[in-house]
Amino acid sequence: MSLSSYVIPQIWVLLASFIFLIYSCYTDIQMAKVKNHWILAGIGLLLISYYLCFNTLPTEGFLAAAAAFGLGFLAFHFGILGAADVKVWMVLALGLNIKLTLVMLALSFVFAAMMGVGISLLRGDLVRLFTNTFLVSLKYTKAERSLPMTLPILLAWLSTHCLYFSGFLADL
Repeated sequence: MSLSSYVIPQIWVLLASFIFLIYSCYTDIQMAKVKNHWILAGIGLLLISYYLCFNTLPTEGFLAAAAAFGLGFLAFHFGILGAADVKVWMVLALGLNIKLTLVMLALSFVFAAMMGVGISLLRGDLVRLFTNTFLVSLKYTKAERSLPMTLPILLAWLSTHCLYFSGFLADL
């Protein structure tokens, strides 16, 4: 599939996803939450833009959203992610297929780890980061206020599309 045959009709779905994600990042940084009405607006925005571009609903996107929910629910259950992060994953998955969604989810954790280590290095708290990570995983202590996960999700979403457009993930 050539780049232009994917990007031209998909541009509105990409734009809708990007607008949703930028505002989600903003509210997550400001209030440490993404409100449910914004999640519903994001779902509506993506579904409408997808329908207007392709005259159909994203059936593979629904499967990808279900996969994102299932994996996100497990991560939420074990205290790895917040509920808003899972909902943001689900909304973004509507515009992707299952394989690209899994790439985006994996890259979210990679970017979160990189950002956490980077912030700890800047603060000089790298030993404390690894100590707290170990203790939190053993349930001996509570986690401190964490990094807004929507930022790594934004980087993962952008990276997934860059890798796809570059041809690296073109087979997915």
